[in-house]
Amino acid sequence: MKKKIVNSFKRAMLLAGKNWMEAMRYYSLQM
Repeated sequence: MKKKIVNSFKRAMLLAGKNWMEAMRYYSLQM
């Protein structure tokens, strides 16, 4: 059970990181 929570948390962090990278690239292009 606990491992499942950790895995989903890791996946959420990975997705957030990807979205953050995309946002940073987009903003740097806008400037």
